[in-house]
Amino acid sequence: MATSPQTVYSGGMTDGASGEARPSIQTEGSAVERFLGIAELAVLVVSHLAFEHIDLIALAQVSKRFRAVVLPLLVERVNVRLSRANQLGTYFEQNVNLVNHVQFLRIWDDIAHDLEYGLNPPHLDNIEYSADTWTSLGKLLGAFDNRTPRPPLLELSFGQFQLPRLQQQLEEHPRVLERFASLQIVQDAGTTRKLAGSAGAEEIISNHGFSLANNLENLLRIICNAQDRADSVTFHKLSLAAILLPVQEDILILPPMRPRPWNRIAERISDLSITMGIMNDSDIPALASLIGTRFPKLRRIRLFSNKVCQQWSRILILTSSLRIFLDAHPDLEDVDIELLQSVPGSISGVLAHVTMSRLRSCFLEVAHLRPDAQIDFAERHQHIHSISTSHVASRLASANHPAVTKSLRRLRADASVMLSLLEAGVPLRHVVLLRSNTTDPFKGIQAPSVTCCEYVYPPHLRIHSAEGEWVNQWLSAMPNLVEFTVTFGLDEEWTEVAGTSTVAAQIRLLSDLLANLATQSTKIRALCVYNRAACELPPDAQLSDAIATFPPRLQYLTWHIPSAGKVVFYRVLRPGPSSASSTPDPAPVKPRLQRLPATFRPFVERKTGAWEDPKDTSTFLTLFDHIGDEPRLKHA
Repeated sequence: MATSPQTVYSGGMTDGASGEARPSIQTEGSAVERFLGIAELAVLVVSHLAFEHIDLIALAQVSKRFRAVVLPLLVERVNVRLSRANQLGTYFEQNVNLVNHVQFLRIWDDIAHDLEYGLNPPHLDNIEYSADTWTSLGKLLGAFDNRTPRPPLLELSFGQFQLPRLQQQLEEHPRVLERFASLQIVQDAGTTRKLAGSAGAEEIISNHGFSLANNLENLLRIICNAQDRADSVTFHKLSLAAILLPVQEDILILPPMRPRPWNRIAERISDLSITMGIMNDSDIPALASLIGTRFPKLRRIRLFSNKVCQQWSRILILTSSLRIFLDAHPDLEDVDIELLQSVPGSISGVLAHVTMSRLRSCFLEVAHLRPDAQIDFAERHQHIHSISTSHVASRLASANHPAVTKSLRRLRADASVMLSLLEAGVPLRHVVLLRSNTTDPFKGIQAPSVTCCEYVYPPHLRIHSAEGEWVNQWLSAMPNLVEFTVTFGLDEEWTEVAGTSTVAAQIRLLSDLLANLATQSTKIRALCVYNRAACELPPDAQLSDAIATFPPRLQYLTWHIPSAGKVVFYRVLRPGPSSASSTPDPAPVKPRLQRLPATFRPFVERKTGAWEDPKDTSTFLTLFDHIGDEPRLKHA
């Protein structure tokens, strides 16, 4: 019996099945055999279990016939870490028939990802890329060389110091690039950290921007060449996270791309993201050059930096470049620009006269604008459904504008901005509240339109001081809440004081929260808890025993463990009619939690092949889309 694929690319090793061809139609045998003998009918039925994956995995272990039906569905979308590429490559070598069923493939550099996002494995020095690492990647890519149908839509997410070795493997297996969809380049913080103490580090880091430009141009060239040969237009998304220097120096970290190769990319891209920890003086001309190109297909742009230089001449270059860029791309639908928060007023000149007629979602400092300019911006953009702003304002001057009332549904802002919109009658559906000093940001205002709320619990308040009160206040304000995300303990000092770091305390926190939700909410279907001190919860049975009460309609629990870079999803199983005992006084059977497999998330956009970013908490922690008239499960 071969190893099942879900456990190879998800983390464990369990018994599974080989990729035998589906059985032909049977006219004799048991009812189960006749059902499974009609392959189309069997696939139609079991495909309804594909969203959560866990029931497919269980069915695959029932019998050989079930495995033959289920495994093609399990491998339809494959999300594999680089360190497991060898195992999955071996599995596909042993089960060649399954290779043709892979429709979406994401390969991600887990060493670069884990170290980038602040995780500190106990043996950092022993975490190394080796020759076997890249040979294994080639082995996995080679599984698709002779595939009969077209290759799967491919996304790669790798550390930027690893691009030459990645390029080498892709050159040896060019067919997978025919339907290449997305490239994500992350910081590669582990390599940067090791360079800081090595000989020649200063020269390597000082030349990094130019080296990255050269490596990126080479990699993008072979991708574009492969797509041109195949007459393919699937490559549409590019994301670049600049390295974070070990010390603050004015060193170029963005790649100064040459116009010709960059223009070739610009012709294809519809989604571009460039993020930096600190934007140095040297980076502003490089960024201006990158966004100074015309992107005819571009629909989404994200530009982010925690801090921008304070040299006024450079800021003028940046603001001028942003305005020219936005003027040149009137068809943008999603704009997220977080560059100039530290330079109050500078964004006003960028937004004052820009018009993007198709704009639907934006993170722009609209609240920085003068009241008349805010209203003018709303007048020019009649269809925005999502607005984000980090500016602390007493209200949004354009709150009463008919365009805002008509279309705005999602808000990420200070509580005061939310209140101004609710008071103006804007039917907000999804609110993301930035840090607040109170557990009652609604201040008695009713928000029946809100179906999703993401909230950061005030760090200076102890959880146990308002365990029930603050939940009751919230739910009384949002009677139709369907999804709730709450963040505890963003400050490490607060976490220690609150005493929530033990497993018992974590369970108590979760149990109390669920109990309060159960008494107040009849509609909540999904809860996400993000706690800086979160740890692994006990096995499902033990955890379910420790939780006394569940909200009546709760379907999903999301438990985020930041220290491990891990998000665990649970579903709520409720007892069916057969669970009750036939005795006169049956023991009550309560709902229980069941952990979903790692293959449950991330989701992939089937049309484009772009995957969710598991590190993007702004989208990954919610399960429902709330923009429409009714909340709906994403990708279900």
